[in-house]
Amino acid sequence: MIFNMKNISRIASIALVSLISFSSCLDDLNQENPRNENVEDIYNEAVAKSFLAKIYSGLGMSSNTGPTGDDDLVASDGDQGSLVLLRGLLTMQEFPTDELLWNWTDEGIVELSTLNWTYTTKYAYTFYQRAMLNLRYCKEFLDKFNDGTGIAGVAQMRDEVRALRALNYYFLIDLYGNPGVVWDDSPVNDDAWYPSQIGRKALFELVVNDLLDLSENGNLSETASMATYGRMTKPVVWTLLAKMYLNAEVYTGTAMYDKASQMCEKVINSGFGLVDNYTNLFCGENHLSAMPGNGNEIIFAIPFDNMQAKSYGNMIVLTAGAYGGALNPNWFGCTGSWTCVKAKGELV
Repeated sequence: MIFNMKNISRIASIALVSLISFSSCLDDLNQENPRNENVEDIYNEAVAKSFLAKIYSGLGMSSNTGPTGDDDLVASDGDQGSLVLLRGLLTMQEFPTDELLWNWTDEGIVELSTLNWTYTTKYAYTFYQRAMLNLRYCKEFLDKFNDGTGIAGVAQMRDEVRALRALNYYFLIDLYGNPGVVWDDSPVNDDAWYPSQIGRKALFELVVNDLLDLSENGNLSETASMATYGRMTKPVVWTLLAKMYLNAEVYTGTAMYDKASQMCEKVINSGFGLVDNYTNLFCGENHLSAMPGNGNEIIFAIPFDNMQAKSYGNMIVLTAGAYGGALNPNWFGCTGSWTCVKAKGELV
């Protein structure tokens, strides 16, 4: 069938005459809301928790349906694992340095490793898009699930989302300097609106002030427990503040090492320390090292398992990626090896 403007005009004229000439004898054009739901039905506690889980999953998953399911973003080369934020963070932070080498010639890796990349380079582009997508989800959650909904625990969930927003912005400020801003007053329902840039210093102050409010007035837990593993707590907020202050001279032109030290003291005094057995941090049960009485060294984790949270962009990049050749993966409890991540001679 060929569509052109003449055909479309003729069809429209016929349709208009038909609508004028005939009424609906079955009254089937007068429809109720097909789901007949109001706001209270849609925005409830179960939906809020599911949405919160979705935002958390944006740190380490590529889709809702596993490592090869439909992704939130699109991998033009089919490499869905490359779209995971954690893998993108590792790639952007390590491969342009003297520390790691990815010895496959994947798209974008060679450019990053040789410091010959632009904003269109695969990982530079996809990591930015993933973080900005996470921020868009945070914005939607904060818009829809406010204190007026009456949902149990919504105040704490909102604080978790704000802390997740700050975490994503910490990555963006550190890697890109001056990213677009999606905040409480952003008109995201306007299709013509795009995030504006306010400058690295102004964005630093915006994020830090929000973190300070979460620290002083928020509902997040001040101590770690099994219930808070992989979730935002006040020690995570203090850690983010410490990281922001530590690099404040680069971000803003003003050194803030004294504030970084104060936040580190708050984290240490909240019960965190070093595990007795360093190896335990790298075992499949390392969540046990995040509990009081076991060293309590893991301040924040992105949880994975082989059942509910699978991804080709999580820590398998460093485990299977490093195994192979003389390193038998079976020695380390793994069944596969990618043989692609190597330490550079400069690091040694």
